[in-house]
Amino acid sequence: MMNKKLMALGVTERNGEAVVSSRDIARVFGKNHAHVMRDIRIIAAEDDQFNQSNFGLVEYQDNKGEKRPEYLLNP
Repeated sequence: MMNKKLMALGVTERNGEAVVSSRDIARVFGKNHAHVMRDIRIIAAEDDQFNQSNFGLVEYQDNKGEKRPEYLLNP
């Protein structure tokens, strides 16, 4: 079951690195994206060096055309 979830994460490439979107994490694991974002912010606040090398805050365009934040994580 876990392997199927990991396969469904939708790993993509950005700037030559494999990344996973916080939105995909929320979708695959049945979580609210706002809660995933909150938890990433908590983790990132604890260790800035870890944050910089593992989390990239970016924007995506939602269905209404509005820009929203998401994190790209290096798996």
